[in-house]
Amino acid sequence: MRVAHVVSRFHPGKGELEAFVLALVKQQRLEGVNSEVVTLNRIDTDPRRELRRYDSVEGVPICRISFVGSARYPIAPGILRCLEPFDIVHVHGLGFLCDFLAVTRLVHRKPLVLSSPGGTIQAHTAGLFGPALLHTATRLSLLQYSRVVACSANDEAILRMVARRRLRRIDNGVDTETFDGLASSRLVPTLVYFGRLATDNGLDKLIEAFEILRDEIPKARLFLMGCDEDKLQRPLKERFAACRHRAGITIHADPDEDAIKRVIGKSSFFVSPSQDEVSAVTLVEALSAGLLPMVSRTPSFADVLADTEMGTPVQFDDAERAGREMADYIRATAANYDSRRAGAIELAARYSWSKVARRFVREYERLLGWREREIFGVRMRPMGRRQALADVDRAFAAGRGLKVSFANAHTLNLASSNDSFRAALQNFLVLNDGVGVDIASWYKFGRPFAANLNGTDFVPYYLASTRHRLRLYLIGTSDAAVNKAAERLRVRYPRHTVVGHRNGFFTGPEDAEATCRDIRSARADCVLVGMGNPLQELWIDEFAAKTAAKVLFGVGALFDFEAGNVRRAPAWMQSLRCEWGYRLLQEPRRLARRYLVGNIMFLSRVLVDGDR
Repeated sequence: MRVAHVVSRFHPGKGELEAFVLALVKQQRLEGVNSEVVTLNRIDTDPRRELRRYDSVEGVPICRISFVGSARYPIAPGILRCLEPFDIVHVHGLGFLCDFLAVTRLVHRKPLVLSSPGGTIQAHTAGLFGPALLHTATRLSLLQYSRVVACSANDEAILRMVARRRLRRIDNGVDTETFDGLASSRLVPTLVYFGRLATDNGLDKLIEAFEILRDEIPKARLFLMGCDEDKLQRPLKERFAACRHRAGITIHADPDEDAIKRVIGKSSFFVSPSQDEVSAVTLVEALSAGLLPMVSRTPSFADVLADTEMGTPVQFDDAERAGREMADYIRATAANYDSRRAGAIELAARYSWSKVARRFVREYERLLGWREREIFGVRMRPMGRRQALADVDRAFAAGRGLKVSFANAHTLNLASSNDSFRAALQNFLVLNDGVGVDIASWYKFGRPFAANLNGTDFVPYYLASTRHRLRLYLIGTSDAAVNKAAERLRVRYPRHTVVGHRNGFFTGPEDAEATCRDIRSARADCVLVGMGNPLQELWIDEFAAKTAAKVLFGVGALFDFEAGNVRRAPAWMQSLRCEWGYRLLQEPRRLARRYLVGNIMFLSRVLVDGDR
């Protein structure tokens, strides 16, 4: 797989966006993905210097393109000449490159992914015209993107309005190795802040709160460490020079990595009054060390700590309250400090670059249809008959209660307009059925499925080829048809046992519950349900667990074919994938709407669904 990471700013420039892209591409290359960077040939800090067209940094290949106009919105049509060898184009941030690749989507024909690292979305939507731009030009551009990835909770809230179903959440990766497990192995009442020594980070409020904390825990200490970009070291020292507990406060401006490590090694707690979205990265770095967090009540911090009992939120606007909250938390950790420290390290591991890179790669694979292909929100796995047989057999042996459905154009039409049906199919192994699904796969992924796995052929193939002896229970169609189908299956597959059958007309929930009891009593391990879409899938999804069966198939019209009520098309029509036409000739009144109107609707949905 070759991936082009398109970004307006990159090495030798320095910033959060540049760091994000470099770390992601390096990790993807370690994972075996041939990822490269495509960027501009000049940077903001040195706009007159033209950088080399081909370069590399830390093993990452770079291709640079020329542009005209400002660096904020550079005009760079030459990017199209760089994209030919790539399978996926991953754009980082909004702007000309994002818009231009969307407009030329039919020219380069590459699946597009957009992500929002380093506050790029907030910058784009700021100002007087930002929101209007988001809902007009940006919305139109994002229609051409197969995936839109939000890298923070704030970005997710903004982008959900314009990306909807195509939106995914993958948080910024964090270096979790540098400080891994460095925090003190025993509880000490030492707090460390590291980040920016900036005017907007609330450090004066932290100093006030520490005064109250020190009253309650006299041995408490506070270290303030970070880049002194606002030249705050002197005013901060003047501020705490008047403090009653100034001996407990130490400031390190612009510390090197070794200095930070030494302080972390003798600390147990990370403290931050910051309201900055980006500070969530620092929080994860602190967690990776095993530091227990006492942080402000911001969405970014809350999002990292959500659904965990890790750390405590602190109301820094009220110094007295904040000091007491921190003191209470320090005392509360005494009994289980070791387990909390280990939990912090485990929580940070979720944000490691290796995991973030793999999540992006999985999205690429989905878009290319390598492991699964999503059409109208329904995921299908591309595989041949033997692989499908092996997968079902493995699930049977594991007793996982596998649910299997076969999706043709009609099934996907129903799923696109029926939220409950589409949600139910997420719990199934969905196999592709018919030429319509192949057309959709070819249009969206550039290739058809490996084999046509329709239920009418695959279920008999499975019954003939499985290594297991099955106890079968049949549900569906009329009593007469299911009786005939049961007898036919007994003759054709004597290795298996038909332990029960019934029609598919349930009088209510009590009737369905009674059927589940019959299936359990008969010890059926494979249930064939032929009630048509979407009824059979909805029934299976609701009652599968109550049957205790190992595998359940939604088999559509299989019983009618087995009973001889409906004839299969001649072999030559089946080989041409035109069996739907033969069925239409047999039952024109019943099937005209499904095949004539439905097929036109399906093809129009394929065009709209595009790469989404």
